[in-house]
Amino acid sequence: MLSERSDSSSSSVYVRWSGVAIRTLSLLVCFLVFRSLLGYSSELEEGAFFEKSFLFAAAIEGIPLFVAILVILCFQRLKGSPMSLTASWRELSNGKELRVFSLVITIVVVWSFSFYGYNLYYGRFHTLERSLLVVLALGVVWRPFFLVLFLWWVSTIHSQFNFPFGLGFKAPVESLLVECLMLVSSWHILSSLTGWRRIDGFLVLVCSLIAGHYFYPGLGKLKMDWAQTNQVGLFFVAAHAHGWLDTLSTDTVSKVVQVLLKFNPLLLLATLAAELGGLVILFKRKIFRVLIVVWVCFHIGVFLLSGFLFWQWIVLICTLWLVFFRNERSSDTSVFGGIHALTSIVLIAGISFWARPPSLAWFDTGLDYNFTFEAVLEDGETRTLPPNFFSPYRDVFSFSIFGDIYEEPQLLRSYGATGNKRLAVSISSAKSTEEIRELESALPEQKVSQESRERLARFLVSYLTDSNGQNWQKRILSMMKPPATFWTSSIDYPISDLAGVKSINVSRVTSYFNGERIVEIDRSTIMEIDVRSGEIYEFDSAASREE
Repeated sequence: MLSERSDSSSSSVYVRWSGVAIRTLSLLVCFLVFRSLLGYSSELEEGAFFEKSFLFAAAIEGIPLFVAILVILCFQRLKGSPMSLTASWRELSNGKELRVFSLVITIVVVWSFSFYGYNLYYGRFHTLERSLLVVLALGVVWRPFFLVLFLWWVSTIHSQFNFPFGLGFKAPVESLLVECLMLVSSWHILSSLTGWRRIDGFLVLVCSLIAGHYFYPGLGKLKMDWAQTNQVGLFFVAAHAHGWLDTLSTDTVSKVVQVLLKFNPLLLLATLAAELGGLVILFKRKIFRVLIVVWVCFHIGVFLLSGFLFWQWIVLICTLWLVFFRNERSSDTSVFGGIHALTSIVLIAGISFWARPPSLAWFDTGLDYNFTFEAVLEDGETRTLPPNFFSPYRDVFSFSIFGDIYEEPQLLRSYGATGNKRLAVSISSAKSTEEIRELESALPEQKVSQESRERLARFLVSYLTDSNGQNWQKRILSMMKPPATFWTSSIDYPISDLAGVKSINVSRVTSYFNGERIVEIDRSTIMEIDVRSGEIYEFDSAASREE
Protein backbone atom coordinates (compact mmCIF):
# COMPACT_ATOMS: atom_id res chain seq x y z
CA MET A 1 0.00 0.00 0.00
CA LEU A 2 2.79 2.40 0.99
CA SER A 3 4.69 1.42 -2.14
CA GLU A 4 1.70 2.26 -4.33
CA ARG A 5 1.32 5.66 -2.66
CA SER A 6 5.02 6.36 -3.13
CA ASP A 7 4.88 5.43 -6.79
CA SER A 8 1.79 7.57 -7.27
CA SER A 9 3.46 10.54 -5.56
CA SER A 10 6.62 10.15 -7.65
CA SER A 11 4.56 9.93 -10.80
CA SER A 12 2.62 13.07 -9.85
CA VAL A 13 5.82 15.02 -9.19
CA TYR A 14 7.29 13.83 -12.50
CA VAL A 15 4.17 14.89 -14.42
CA ARG A 16 4.12 18.29 -12.71
CA TRP A 17 7.83 18.93 -13.27
CA SER A 18 7.74 17.79 -16.88
CA GLY A 19 4.72 20.02 -17.48
CA VAL A 20 6.61 23.07 -16.22
CA ALA A 21 9.63 22.21 -18.36
CA ILE A 22 7.52 21.66 -21.49
CA ARG A 23 5.55 24.91 -21.07
CA THR A 24 8.70 26.94 -20.38
CA LEU A 25 10.68 25.43 -23.27
CA SER A 26 7.76 25.83 -25.69
CA LEU A 27 7.34 29.46 -24.72
CA LEU A 28 11.08 30.06 -25.11
CA VAL A 29 11.03 28.63 -28.65
CA CYS A 30 7.97 30.72 -29.51
CA PHE A 31 9.69 33.83 -28.12
CA LEU A 32 12.87 33.25 -30.15
CA VAL A 33 10.90 32.70 -33.37
CA PHE A 34 8.76 35.78 -32.71
CA ARG A 35 11.78 37.97 -31.96
CA SER A 36 13.57 36.86 -35.13
CA LEU A 37 10.46 37.48 -37.21
CA LEU A 38 10.06 40.96 -35.75
CA GLY A 39 13.67 41.81 -36.48
CA TYR A 40 13.36 40.56 -40.03
CA SER A 41 10.14 42.53 -40.61
CA SER A 42 11.08 45.91 -39.17
CA GLU A 43 14.52 46.99 -40.44
CA LEU A 44 14.17 49.87 -42.91
CA GLU A 45 16.86 51.52 -45.02
CA GLU A 46 18.11 54.95 -43.99
CA GLY A 47 16.52 56.66 -46.97
CA ALA A 48 13.01 55.69 -45.84
CA PHE A 49 13.22 58.00 -42.82
CA PHE A 50 14.01 61.08 -44.90
CA GLU A 51 10.54 60.80 -46.44
CA LYS A 52 7.54 62.56 -44.96
CA SER A 53 6.15 59.16 -43.99
CA PHE A 54 7.79 55.74 -43.86
CA LEU A 55 4.53 53.88 -43.27
CA PHE A 56 4.35 52.39 -46.78
CA ALA A 57 7.97 51.22 -46.70
CA ALA A 58 7.34 49.68 -43.28
CA ALA A 59 4.22 47.89 -44.51
CA ILE A 60 6.22 46.28 -47.33
CA GLU A 61 8.96 45.26 -44.91
CA GLY A 62 6.38 43.83 -42.51
CA ILE A 63 4.85 41.38 -45.01
CA PRO A 64 6.57 38.29 -43.45
CA LEU A 65 5.00 39.12 -40.08
CA PHE A 66 1.57 39.74 -41.60
CA VAL A 67 1.73 36.43 -43.45
CA ALA A 68 2.64 34.63 -40.21
CA ILE A 69 -0.37 36.20 -38.45
CA LEU A 70 -2.65 35.17 -41.33
CA VAL A 71 -1.34 31.60 -41.22
CA ILE A 72 -2.06 31.34 -37.48
CA LEU A 73 -5.57 32.73 -37.91
CA CYS A 74 -6.31 30.30 -40.75
CA PHE A 75 -4.92 27.39 -38.74
CA GLN A 76 -7.12 28.27 -35.79
CA ARG A 77 -10.21 28.50 -37.97
CA LEU A 78 -9.54 25.17 -39.72
CA LYS A 79 -8.44 23.18 -36.66
CA GLY A 80 -10.70 24.81 -34.12
CA SER A 81 -8.13 26.09 -31.60
CA PRO A 82 -9.20 26.41 -27.94
CA MET A 83 -8.95 30.21 -28.10
CA SER A 84 -8.82 32.75 -30.90
CA LEU A 85 -5.74 34.90 -31.47
CA THR A 86 -8.08 37.90 -31.29
CA ALA A 87 -9.53 36.89 -27.90
CA SER A 88 -9.89 39.48 -25.15
CA TRP A 89 -7.68 39.74 -22.07
CA ARG A 90 -10.48 38.26 -19.93
CA GLU A 91 -10.33 35.01 -21.87
CA LEU A 92 -6.67 34.54 -20.92
CA SER A 93 -5.72 32.82 -17.69
CA ASN A 94 -4.58 35.58 -15.30
CA GLY A 95 -5.61 38.00 -18.02
CA LYS A 96 -6.11 40.86 -15.56
CA GLU A 97 -2.54 40.63 -14.29
CA LEU A 98 -1.09 40.20 -17.78
CA ARG A 99 -3.07 43.20 -18.98
CA VAL A 100 -1.88 45.51 -16.19
CA PHE A 101 1.73 44.35 -16.55
CA SER A 102 1.64 44.89 -20.33
CA LEU A 103 -0.11 48.24 -20.01
CA VAL A 104 2.50 49.73 -17.65
CA ILE A 105 5.39 48.61 -19.87
CA THR A 106 3.54 49.79 -22.97
CA ILE A 107 3.13 53.28 -21.47
CA VAL A 108 6.89 53.49 -20.82
CA VAL A 109 7.69 52.26 -24.34
CA VAL A 110 5.20 54.67 -25.94
CA TRP A 111 6.70 57.54 -23.98
CA SER A 112 10.14 56.65 -25.33
CA PHE A 113 9.18 56.01 -28.96
CA SER A 114 6.35 58.49 -29.57
CA PHE A 115 7.73 61.49 -27.66
CA TYR A 116 11.44 61.32 -28.39
CA GLY A 117 13.04 64.61 -29.45
CA TYR A 118 12.51 66.01 -32.92
CA ASN A 119 14.94 64.18 -35.20
CA LEU A 120 16.77 67.03 -36.89
CA TYR A 121 18.97 64.58 -38.78
CA TYR A 122 16.08 63.47 -40.96
CA GLY A 123 14.27 66.80 -40.67
CA ARG A 124 10.93 65.04 -40.30
CA PHE A 125 8.39 65.01 -37.51
CA HIS A 126 6.76 61.73 -38.66
CA THR A 127 3.45 62.71 -37.10
CA LEU A 128 1.55 59.76 -38.58
CA GLU A 129 4.07 57.23 -37.33
CA ARG A 130 4.15 58.62 -33.79
CA SER A 131 0.35 58.75 -33.68
CA LEU A 132 0.03 55.19 -34.95
CA LEU A 133 2.11 53.91 -32.05
CA VAL A 134 -0.26 55.62 -29.59
CA VAL A 135 -3.27 54.10 -31.37
CA LEU A 136 -1.74 50.61 -31.25
CA ALA A 137 -1.02 51.12 -27.54
CA LEU A 138 -4.72 51.85 -27.02
CA GLY A 139 -5.42 48.65 -28.94
CA VAL A 140 -3.25 46.75 -26.44
CA VAL A 141 -5.59 47.92 -23.68
CA TRP A 142 -8.45 46.27 -25.59
CA ARG A 143 -6.94 43.07 -26.99
CA PRO A 144 -3.60 41.26 -26.45
CA PHE A 145 -3.47 40.66 -30.22
CA PHE A 146 -2.46 44.30 -30.71
CA LEU A 147 0.79 43.61 -28.87
CA VAL A 148 2.09 41.91 -32.03
CA LEU A 149 1.45 45.01 -34.15
CA PHE A 150 2.61 47.34 -31.39
CA LEU A 151 5.95 45.55 -31.04
CA TRP A 152 6.43 45.49 -34.81
CA TRP A 153 5.86 49.23 -35.00
CA VAL A 154 8.17 49.95 -32.04
CA SER A 155 10.94 47.96 -33.74
CA THR A 156 10.33 49.83 -37.00
CA ILE A 157 10.50 53.27 -35.35
CA HIS A 158 13.57 52.20 -33.40
CA SER A 159 15.41 51.20 -36.58
CA GLN A 160 15.78 54.87 -37.60
CA PHE A 161 18.43 55.21 -34.89
CA ASN A 162 20.61 52.60 -36.60
CA PHE A 163 21.79 55.57 -38.65
CA PRO A 164 24.20 57.23 -38.90
CA PHE A 165 26.17 56.05 -35.81
CA GLY A 166 24.36 52.95 -34.61
CA LEU A 167 21.90 52.54 -31.77
CA GLY A 168 24.28 53.46 -28.97
CA PHE A 169 24.28 52.19 -25.39
CA LYS A 170 20.66 53.03 -24.65
CA ALA A 171 19.34 50.25 -26.90
CA PRO A 172 19.96 47.35 -24.46
CA VAL A 173 18.20 49.29 -21.70
CA GLU A 174 15.03 49.71 -23.75
CA SER A 175 15.19 46.25 -25.32
CA LEU A 176 14.58 44.54 -21.95
CA LEU A 177 11.13 46.12 -21.73
CA VAL A 178 10.37 45.28 -25.36
CA GLU A 179 11.44 41.66 -24.83
CA CYS A 180 9.18 41.38 -21.78
CA LEU A 181 6.27 42.46 -23.98
CA MET A 182 7.41 39.91 -26.55
CA LEU A 183 7.12 37.22 -23.88
CA VAL A 184 3.55 38.32 -23.08
CA SER A 185 2.64 38.23 -26.77
CA SER A 186 4.39 34.88 -27.26
CA TRP A 187 2.48 33.41 -24.32
CA HIS A 188 -0.79 34.69 -25.78
CA ILE A 189 -0.04 33.10 -29.15
CA LEU A 190 1.07 29.83 -27.57
CA SER A 191 -1.93 29.55 -25.24
CA SER A 192 -4.32 30.33 -28.11
CA LEU A 193 -2.86 27.40 -30.06
CA THR A 194 -2.51 24.89 -27.21
CA GLY A 195 -5.19 25.87 -24.72
CA TRP A 196 -2.66 25.98 -21.87
CA ARG A 197 -3.90 27.96 -18.88
CA ARG A 198 -1.12 27.95 -16.29
CA ILE A 199 1.21 30.94 -16.63
CA ASP A 200 4.05 29.53 -14.55
CA GLY A 201 6.19 29.03 -17.67
CA PHE A 202 5.71 32.68 -18.58
CA LEU A 203 6.58 33.88 -15.08
CA VAL A 204 9.71 31.72 -14.94
CA LEU A 205 10.87 33.12 -18.27
CA VAL A 206 10.11 36.78 -17.57
CA CYS A 207 11.76 36.60 -14.13
CA SER A 208 14.78 34.82 -15.64
CA LEU A 209 15.02 37.41 -18.42
CA ILE A 210 15.07 40.31 -15.95
CA ALA A 211 17.35 38.60 -13.42
CA GLY A 212 19.69 37.54 -16.23
CA HIS A 213 20.23 41.19 -17.15
CA TYR A 214 21.71 41.68 -13.69
CA PHE A 215 23.48 38.34 -13.36
CA TYR A 216 25.28 38.48 -16.73
CA PRO A 217 27.25 41.69 -15.94
CA GLY A 218 28.16 40.23 -12.54
CA LEU A 219 29.41 37.05 -14.17
CA GLY A 220 31.46 39.11 -16.61
CA LYS A 221 33.06 40.95 -13.70
CA LEU A 222 34.02 37.65 -12.03
CA LYS A 223 35.63 36.36 -15.22
CA MET A 224 37.80 39.47 -15.64
CA ASP A 225 39.01 39.56 -12.01
CA TRP A 226 37.13 42.81 -11.49
CA ALA A 227 36.77 42.63 -7.71
CA GLN A 228 40.54 42.41 -7.14
CA THR A 229 41.46 45.25 -9.50
CA ASN A 230 38.73 47.82 -10.11
CA GLN A 231 38.41 51.17 -8.34
CA VAL A 232 34.74 52.11 -8.56
CA GLY A 233 35.27 55.71 -7.46
CA LEU A 234 37.20 56.46 -10.65
CA PHE A 235 33.94 56.08 -12.56
CA PHE A 236 32.86 59.40 -11.02
CA VAL A 237 35.88 61.09 -12.61
CA ALA A 238 34.84 60.01 -16.11
CA ALA A 239 31.18 60.83 -15.49
CA HIS A 240 32.07 64.36 -14.40
CA ALA A 241 34.27 64.80 -17.48
CA HIS A 242 31.22 63.93 -19.61
CA GLY A 243 29.06 66.53 -17.86
CA TRP A 244 27.54 64.73 -14.86
CA LEU A 245 27.27 67.20 -11.95
CA ASP A 246 29.31 69.64 -14.01
CA THR A 247 28.47 72.45 -11.59
CA LEU A 248 30.93 70.87 -9.13
CA SER A 249 34.52 72.09 -9.33
CA THR A 250 37.28 69.62 -10.13
CA ASP A 251 38.65 70.11 -6.59
CA THR A 252 35.33 69.04 -5.11
CA VAL A 253 35.12 66.06 -7.44
CA SER A 254 38.67 65.04 -6.51
CA LYS A 255 37.74 65.07 -2.80
CA VAL A 256 34.62 62.98 -3.47
CA VAL A 257 36.66 60.46 -5.44
CA GLN A 258 39.17 60.12 -2.60
CA VAL A 259 36.33 59.34 -0.19
CA LEU A 260 34.83 56.81 -2.60
CA LEU A 261 38.17 55.05 -2.99
CA LYS A 262 38.32 54.54 0.77
CA PHE A 263 35.05 52.59 0.56
CA ASN A 264 36.09 50.72 -2.60
CA PRO A 265 35.91 47.18 -1.08
CA LEU A 266 32.38 47.83 0.14
CA LEU A 267 31.30 49.21 -3.25
CA LEU A 268 32.79 46.21 -5.05
CA LEU A 269 31.04 43.75 -2.73
CA ALA A 270 27.68 45.54 -2.97
CA THR A 271 27.84 45.61 -6.77
CA LEU A 272 28.61 41.90 -7.10
CA ALA A 273 25.97 40.95 -4.52
CA ALA A 274 23.29 42.95 -6.34
CA GLU A 275 24.13 41.51 -9.74
CA LEU A 276 24.96 37.87 -8.91
CA GLY A 277 22.02 37.63 -6.52
CA GLY A 278 19.73 37.47 -9.54
CA LEU A 279 20.62 33.79 -9.96
CA VAL A 280 18.45 32.80 -6.97
CA ILE A 281 15.49 35.08 -7.73
CA LEU A 282 12.93 32.23 -7.62
CA PHE A 283 14.31 30.35 -4.62
CA LYS A 284 11.95 32.04 -2.18
CA ARG A 285 9.40 34.83 -2.25
CA LYS A 286 11.36 36.73 0.44
CA ILE A 287 14.51 36.57 -1.68
CA PHE A 288 12.56 38.01 -4.62
CA ARG A 289 11.30 40.86 -2.44
CA VAL A 290 14.77 41.62 -1.12
CA LEU A 291 16.24 41.60 -4.64
CA ILE A 292 13.66 44.13 -5.84
CA VAL A 293 14.66 46.52 -3.04
CA VAL A 294 18.38 45.88 -3.61
CA TRP A 295 18.09 46.51 -7.36
CA VAL A 296 16.20 49.77 -6.87
CA CYS A 297 18.83 50.96 -4.36
CA PHE A 298 21.56 49.78 -6.73
CA HIS A 299 20.17 51.88 -9.60
CA ILE A 300 19.88 54.94 -7.36
CA GLY A 301 23.50 54.48 -6.26
CA VAL A 302 24.72 54.11 -9.84
CA PHE A 303 22.80 57.25 -10.77
CA LEU A 304 24.42 59.29 -8.01
CA LEU A 305 27.85 58.00 -9.02
CA SER A 306 27.62 58.32 -12.79
CA GLY A 307 24.36 59.89 -13.95
CA PHE A 308 23.28 56.53 -15.44
CA LEU A 309 19.60 56.17 -14.51
CA PHE A 310 17.93 52.95 -15.69
CA TRP A 311 14.52 54.26 -14.66
CA GLN A 312 12.83 51.95 -17.16
CA TRP A 313 14.20 48.90 -15.33
CA ILE A 314 13.06 50.28 -11.96
CA VAL A 315 9.50 50.64 -13.31
CA LEU A 316 9.69 47.13 -14.79
CA ILE A 317 10.85 45.25 -11.69
CA CYS A 318 8.46 47.10 -9.38
CA THR A 319 5.55 46.40 -11.73
CA LEU A 320 6.48 42.71 -11.94
CA TRP A 321 6.39 42.38 -8.17
CA LEU A 322 3.22 44.42 -7.55
CA VAL A 323 1.20 42.74 -10.31
CA PHE A 324 2.14 39.08 -9.97
CA PHE A 325 3.72 38.48 -6.56
CA ARG A 326 2.24 40.88 -4.04
CA ASN A 327 -0.53 38.43 -3.15
CA GLU A 328 1.17 35.57 -1.29
CA ARG A 329 -1.93 33.37 -1.36
CA SER A 330 -2.24 33.25 -5.14
CA SER A 331 -1.56 29.70 -6.33
CA ASP A 332 -1.62 30.77 -9.99
CA THR A 333 1.61 32.77 -9.59
CA SER A 334 3.39 30.41 -7.22
CA VAL A 335 6.73 29.82 -8.94
CA PHE A 336 9.12 29.82 -5.99
CA GLY A 337 11.29 26.81 -5.24
CA GLY A 338 11.28 23.34 -6.81
CA ILE A 339 11.36 22.86 -10.56
CA HIS A 340 10.62 26.55 -11.19
CA ALA A 341 13.73 27.67 -9.28
CA LEU A 342 15.92 25.04 -10.96
CA THR A 343 14.62 26.00 -14.41
CA SER A 344 15.28 29.67 -13.72
CA ILE A 345 18.88 28.93 -12.69
CA VAL A 346 19.52 27.21 -16.03
CA LEU A 347 17.88 30.07 -17.95
CA ILE A 348 19.69 32.82 -16.03
CA ALA A 349 23.09 31.13 -16.22
CA GLY A 350 22.62 30.70 -19.99
CA ILE A 351 21.02 34.12 -20.58
CA SER A 352 23.50 35.04 -23.32
CA PHE A 353 22.30 32.11 -25.46
CA TRP A 354 18.66 33.21 -25.69
CA ALA A 355 18.59 36.93 -24.82
CA ARG A 356 20.75 40.02 -25.40
CA PRO A 357 21.87 41.33 -22.02
CA PRO A 358 24.47 44.12 -21.99
CA SER A 359 27.82 43.05 -20.58
CA LEU A 360 28.30 46.16 -18.38
CA ALA A 361 31.66 44.87 -17.14
CA TRP A 362 34.78 47.02 -17.38
CA PHE A 363 37.68 48.47 -15.39
CA ASP A 364 37.56 52.15 -14.39
CA THR A 365 40.83 53.98 -14.94
CA GLY A 366 40.44 57.68 -14.09
CA LEU A 367 41.59 58.62 -17.63
CA ASP A 368 39.01 60.02 -20.01
CA TYR A 369 38.84 61.14 -23.63
CA ASN A 370 35.81 63.31 -24.36
CA PHE A 371 34.75 65.04 -27.57
CA THR A 372 33.21 68.50 -27.32
CA PHE A 373 31.24 70.52 -29.88
CA GLU A 374 31.13 74.29 -30.12
CA ALA A 375 28.88 76.34 -32.40
CA VAL A 376 30.34 79.59 -33.77
CA LEU A 377 27.60 82.16 -34.49
CA GLU A 378 27.65 84.87 -37.15
CA ASP A 379 28.52 87.55 -34.58
CA GLY A 380 31.51 85.52 -33.40
CA GLU A 381 29.85 84.33 -30.20
CA THR A 382 30.37 80.65 -29.35
CA ARG A 383 27.99 78.17 -27.73
CA THR A 384 28.86 74.77 -26.32
CA LEU A 385 26.60 72.05 -27.73
CA PRO A 386 25.97 69.50 -24.93
CA PRO A 387 24.69 65.97 -25.61
CA ASN A 388 21.19 67.18 -24.63
CA PHE A 389 21.14 69.34 -27.75
CA PHE A 390 21.41 66.29 -30.00
CA SER A 391 18.36 64.49 -28.63
CA PRO A 392 17.34 61.80 -29.59
CA TYR A 393 21.04 61.01 -30.22
CA ARG A 394 22.16 62.34 -26.84
CA ASP A 395 23.63 59.04 -25.63
CA VAL A 396 25.67 58.71 -28.84
CA PHE A 397 27.23 62.10 -28.07
CA SER A 398 27.57 61.28 -24.38
CA PHE A 399 29.68 58.25 -25.26
CA SER A 400 31.32 59.79 -28.38
CA ILE A 401 30.42 56.89 -30.68
CA PHE A 402 31.76 58.40 -33.90
CA GLY A 403 34.41 55.97 -35.13
CA ASP A 404 38.09 56.80 -35.62
CA ILE A 405 37.98 60.57 -36.12
CA TYR A 406 41.15 61.33 -34.16
CA GLU A 407 44.70 60.62 -35.32
CA GLU A 408 46.48 60.67 -31.95
CA PRO A 409 46.80 57.39 -29.97
CA GLN A 410 43.89 56.78 -27.61
CA LEU A 411 44.17 54.22 -24.82
CA LEU A 412 40.43 54.01 -24.12
CA ARG A 413 37.16 54.51 -25.89
CA SER A 414 34.76 56.30 -23.54
CA TYR A 415 34.03 56.99 -19.87
CA GLY A 416 37.51 55.85 -18.85
CA ALA A 417 36.59 52.20 -19.35
CA THR A 418 38.63 49.26 -20.61
CA GLY A 419 38.38 45.49 -20.55
CA ASN A 420 42.17 45.13 -20.33
CA LYS A 421 43.22 44.50 -16.72
CA ARG A 422 46.91 45.24 -17.28
CA LEU A 423 46.13 48.52 -19.04
CA ALA A 424 43.72 49.54 -16.29
CA VAL A 425 46.36 48.98 -13.61
CA SER A 426 48.97 50.92 -15.62
CA ILE A 427 46.70 53.93 -16.15
CA SER A 428 45.27 54.10 -12.63
CA SER A 429 48.78 53.94 -11.14
CA ALA A 430 50.13 56.73 -13.38
CA LYS A 431 50.91 59.89 -11.42
CA SER A 432 51.98 62.31 -14.15
CA THR A 433 51.12 63.47 -17.65
CA GLU A 434 54.43 62.07 -18.88
CA GLU A 435 53.48 58.57 -17.73
CA ILE A 436 50.17 58.80 -19.61
CA ARG A 437 51.97 60.02 -22.72
CA GLU A 438 54.41 57.13 -22.44
CA LEU A 439 51.54 54.64 -22.39
CA GLU A 440 49.97 56.33 -25.43
CA SER A 441 53.24 56.31 -27.37
CA ALA A 442 53.45 52.53 -27.00
CA LEU A 443 50.27 52.18 -29.07
CA PRO A 444 50.42 51.61 -32.84
CA GLU A 445 49.67 54.64 -34.99
CA GLN A 446 45.93 55.21 -35.25
CA LYS A 447 44.51 55.54 -38.73
CA VAL A 448 41.89 58.24 -39.11
CA SER A 449 38.70 57.15 -40.86
CA GLN A 450 37.82 59.87 -43.33
CA GLU A 451 34.44 58.20 -43.76
CA SER A 452 33.75 58.58 -40.01
CA ARG A 453 34.72 62.26 -40.12
CA GLU A 454 32.52 62.94 -43.14
CA ARG A 455 29.61 61.05 -41.55
CA LEU A 456 29.89 63.16 -38.40
CA ALA A 457 30.16 66.35 -40.45
CA ARG A 458 27.04 65.50 -42.49
CA PHE A 459 25.12 64.82 -39.30
CA LEU A 460 26.18 68.08 -37.64
CA VAL A 461 25.45 70.16 -40.74
CA SER A 462 21.97 68.66 -41.21
CA TYR A 463 21.22 69.05 -37.50
CA LEU A 464 22.33 72.68 -37.26
CA THR A 465 20.78 73.65 -40.59
CA ASP A 466 17.35 72.36 -39.63
CA SER A 467 17.59 73.73 -36.09
CA ASN A 468 17.27 77.25 -37.50
CA GLY A 469 13.67 76.50 -38.45
CA GLN A 470 12.22 75.70 -35.03
CA ASN A 471 8.44 75.25 -34.84
CA TRP A 472 5.75 74.37 -32.30
CA GLN A 473 6.21 70.63 -32.83
CA LYS A 474 9.81 70.74 -31.65
CA ARG A 475 8.91 72.78 -28.59
CA ILE A 476 6.15 70.35 -27.59
CA LEU A 477 8.43 67.33 -27.96
CA SER A 478 11.12 69.09 -25.95
CA MET A 479 8.66 69.42 -23.06
CA MET A 480 7.18 65.91 -23.33
CA LYS A 481 10.28 63.80 -23.99
CA PRO A 482 10.98 61.04 -21.43
CA PRO A 483 13.69 61.30 -18.76
CA ALA A 484 17.20 60.62 -20.00
CA THR A 485 18.93 57.31 -19.32
CA PHE A 486 22.41 58.86 -19.33
CA TRP A 487 22.41 62.25 -17.59
CA THR A 488 25.23 64.55 -18.63
CA SER A 489 25.62 68.33 -19.00
CA SER A 490 23.35 70.74 -17.15
CA ILE A 491 23.62 73.16 -20.10
CA ASP A 492 20.28 73.37 -21.86
CA TYR A 493 18.76 76.07 -23.99
CA PRO A 494 16.21 76.27 -26.83
CA ILE A 495 17.41 75.33 -30.30
CA SER A 496 16.07 78.66 -31.55
CA ASP A 497 18.88 80.41 -29.66
CA LEU A 498 21.32 78.97 -32.20
CA ALA A 499 19.95 80.72 -35.27
CA GLY A 500 22.77 81.82 -37.55
CA VAL A 501 25.40 79.21 -36.81
CA LYS A 502 28.41 79.74 -39.07
CA SER A 503 30.61 76.79 -38.15
CA ILE A 504 31.16 73.98 -35.64
CA ASN A 505 34.42 73.19 -33.88
CA VAL A 506 35.04 69.58 -32.82
CA SER A 507 37.65 69.11 -30.08
CA ARG A 508 38.98 66.31 -27.89
CA VAL A 509 39.62 66.87 -24.19
CA THR A 510 41.85 64.47 -22.25
CA SER A 511 41.86 64.42 -18.44
CA TYR A 512 42.85 62.01 -15.68
CA PHE A 513 42.92 61.56 -11.91
CA ASN A 514 46.49 61.37 -10.60
CA GLY A 515 45.55 60.08 -7.17
CA GLU A 516 45.07 63.51 -5.65
CA ARG A 517 43.33 65.72 -8.20
CA ILE A 518 41.91 65.82 -11.73
CA VAL A 519 44.36 67.09 -14.35
CA GLU A 520 43.48 68.20 -17.88
CA ILE A 521 46.23 66.90 -20.17
CA ASP A 522 45.19 68.58 -23.39
CA ARG A 523 42.34 70.16 -25.32
CA SER A 524 42.97 69.86 -29.05
CA THR A 525 40.77 70.91 -31.98
CA ILE A 526 40.22 68.12 -34.50
CA MET A 527 38.26 69.87 -37.21
CA GLU A 528 36.09 72.84 -38.06
CA ILE A 529 32.95 72.31 -40.15
CA ASP A 530 31.42 75.06 -42.27
CA VAL A 531 27.66 74.72 -41.74
CA ARG A 532 26.70 76.32 -45.08
CA SER A 533 29.00 74.35 -47.38
CA GLY A 534 29.63 71.27 -45.23
CA GLU A 535 33.35 71.66 -45.90
CA ILE A 536 35.69 70.16 -43.29
CA TYR A 537 38.81 72.05 -42.20
CA GLU A 538 41.13 69.58 -40.47
CA PHE A 539 43.72 70.46 -37.85
CA ASP A 540 47.00 68.80 -36.94
CA SER A 541 46.24 67.33 -33.49
CA ALA A 542 49.79 67.61 -32.15
CA ALA A 543 50.12 71.23 -33.26
CA SER A 544 46.71 72.06 -31.82
CA ARG A 545 47.69 70.54 -28.48
CA GLU A 546 50.97 72.47 -28.32
CA GLU A 547 49.10 75.63 -29.04
